[in-house]
Amino acid sequence: MDEEEVASTSSSSKPPSKKKRRMGKNSLKTVSLAELQDTPEPSPPDGKEGRRRLWRHEDIEAFQVPDSSFNVPDAVKTPFHYFKMLFTDEMIEHISEQTNLYAAQELGDPISTSPEEIEKFLAMLLFMGVFSFPAIDDYWCIESRFSVIADIMPRRRFKLLCRYLHFNDNQQCDGSPDRFYKIRPLFDMLRQQCLLISSTYQHSVDEVMVAYKGTRAGSLRQYIANKPDKWGFKLFCRASSSGIIHDFLLYQGASTFFNVALTEQEEALLLGAKLVTTLCKTITLPRLSVVFCDNLFTSFDLVQNLQENLGIRCIGTVRPNRMGGATLKTDKELMKEGRGAFDFMSAEGLLAVKWFDNKCVSLLSSACGITSLSSFLCQTVEQRGQSKGRCPVPITHPCLQSAYRRH
Repeated sequence: MDEEEVASTSSSSKPPSKKKRRMGKNSLKTVSLAELQDTPEPSPPDGKEGRRRLWRHEDIEAFQVPDSSFNVPDAVKTPFHYFKMLFTDEMIEHISEQTNLYAAQELGDPISTSPEEIEKFLAMLLFMGVFSFPAIDDYWCIESRFSVIADIMPRRRFKLLCRYLHFNDNQQCDGSPDRFYKIRPLFDMLRQQCLLISSTYQHSVDEVMVAYKGTRAGSLRQYIANKPDKWGFKLFCRASSSGIIHDFLLYQGASTFFNVALTEQEEALLLGAKLVTTLCKTITLPRLSVVFCDNLFTSFDLVQNLQENLGIRCIGTVRPNRMGGATLKTDKELMKEGRGAFDFMSAEGLLAVKWFDNKCVSLLSSACGITSLSSFLCQTVEQRGQSKGRCPVPITHPCLQSAYRRH
């Protein structure tokens, strides 16, 4: 045997080093929601959907959204009536029943609360949210007694209700994938009431934070830096241009869509696209509606899926890696042309636009094009050497950008 062969066999028979063995082990990688959203669109499979899109320098037809009409009420009702439109008697009875059940499971004897007492308890919580004291006991103390709250219910009874307040049966939650199991019945009843409210034809989908700074929610508590309430529970909501939320979905990680029926095409979408599709399925008149969303949700597949499968038009800002392959001018080319410069292309009834203002903004649209260009006055600082005051400068912008800013 040659010396080279002996050397090769001896080296191959040596056990791998500790460093190599460590690298070969399976390691768990934590991926944040932001990283998932930065991933490009999945490539379509071979066949009809795998054909390359033909982008043209053409505009698309504008979609005229009909005006919304609402029946004028005979008289303005009391705030309590509007509150009961969302927080119904059925919900209060459910809270009373589940609270008694939980107390019986823990103490062996129900605390015998009633829907009337639960209503008083909720009224006290609303008052405490407006008139905040350092401690709960301060509302009943002689020195700081607040009669509006203290006269409704004794302190010990209030604390007893706080201790055993419940919304669902703990003994029925074994094996449930729902991480919000304890509040799910109340959440679903509130959602059904919101769906009954008449909406306009312009809808906006975005994320909303329910403030919570406690530590008992584990990973259900989220953090978003650019929100007024940075810590809390994350909801994805669909609101209309009337300012009312009509549908919402609790975010709970991988099990967010545990009770949502998704098609194979919808399963292949990114997380943001699946959220918008799920919330838009409850729109009453989809073929007359337009949905607006930001670049956390928008992609070419989302806009196309909404139009083809649900009949809903969409306008949204989009990240460059989700524009479906549109080859627009680079940021440097638009910056050389100055503020208000833009480029556009269309394919399969969808329009991709890149527009430069303070920085470049990309948009996708199936509802509105770039026609009927308009200009708005933007306050900008004059060049050096001149006065340091501000002067209005007209900035040209495409029509779809104006519609996006408005809704």
